[in-house]
Amino acid sequence: MKNYVCLIGRLGTDPEFKEVNKTTVCKLNLATKKTWKDENGIKKEHTEWHNVSVWGKLGENSNKFLKKGSLVSVEGEINYKKVEGQKGYYVDIRANNVLFLDPVPTEF
Repeated sequence: MKNYVCLIGRLGTDPEFKEVNKTTVCKLNLATKKTWKDENGIKKEHTEWHNVSVWGKLGENSNKFLKKGSLVSVEGEINYKKVEGQKGYYVDIRANNVLFLDPVPTEF
């Protein structure tokens, strides 16, 4: 069995970068959107928000090159964490690969 997720979406905020237990982590807030037409042919859409953690060098690069609105593909695993004193779980995607999908500028 495998715990695997692949998401493509845009960042809703700038990355949040910090050090945790002598290693670095970049937190991303990723939006994915689903669109469809209802029975009357009216276009509908729904946005899901995902918490993504990117660790180490990949996190450093994510922090350096990504910003609010960046288009990315994230591959990783889903982690559920029980938050003490609250009902339900905190869901986090621990990324093992992040692809930057925005076009590269032709001028630097």
